This record gives sequence, C-alpha cells and structure tokens, in this order.
Amino acid sequence: MWSGAFDKPLRIEIAVSRYLAASLITVHLLGLFAAVFGPWPVAVRCLLSAVIVLSAAAVAWRHLLAGRITVAVWLPDGRWRVFGGVGWQDARLGPGVRWSTLWVVLPLQMRGARRRMLFLGRDGVDPDAFRRLRARLTVA
Repeated sequence: MWSGAFDKPLRIEIAVSRYLAASLITVHLLGLFAAVFGPWPVAVRCLLSAVIVLSAAAVAWRHLLAGRITVAVWLPDGRWRVFGGVGWQDARLGPGVRWSTLWVVLPLQMRGARRRMLFLGRDGVDPDAFRRLRARLTVA
C-alpha cells in the first residue's frame, strides 16, 4: 500500500493544543452569551444555558482532559491503534478526513461501531509527526 517512508508505523504523541482549547472555550462562551441575552423567555434561556454548559463539559472531557486520546499509531497496513482513557483500542480511518497547515481532523471508527473525531492542532503534535501525517493523508 505504501512505499519507502510509509513502511513504518507513524506514532503520534498528542498533547493538549492551546489553539483547540481556546477555540472550544470561545465557541461555548459565545453560545452561552447568546443564550443568556437572547430574546427568549427565561425558561428557554436557562435550558439553553444548561445544554451549552453540559456540552462544554463533555467536549472538555473528551478532547482536553482524561477522556482524550493521547497516542495514535497509524500502522503500515492502514489500521490505527489509539490510546486514551480506556486503554489501547483498534480503529480504522473513516470518511471525512480534513486537514490544513494548522490542524487535522481524523474520524476514527472504533470497535463496536463507535466513532471518535480526533482533532489534532499543530501546536499539540511533534512538528515532524504532523508533517508526516499530512503527507500520508495526501497519499492515502
């Protein structure tokens, strides 16, 4: 499937991306501001605010805190192994991969039909591993 440099597994150590954290906080704060000061009745504003706070907590847990994926290994045969809050798991790359020079979004299909979106910011990954990942995604 690969040739040359792609014959070895690509191991990606994932740290928390400051840009990802800042964007998640900004989006949720803007949503909370709109919910609190919106033209809706008080009950609707309270309900929207609660939903936004719960969403922020779930997203923070999954992408920034203990539930996040900390290591991803792309094997030469195209399979993935990821390590997160529940230990090592097998995964495969699903449709909808997106990347730019600043970030990569990997939709991973986990065992049991679970799907996880892995967001990688350039500042949260080793620069060489980030470059190699983008090169593999271009070829794949």
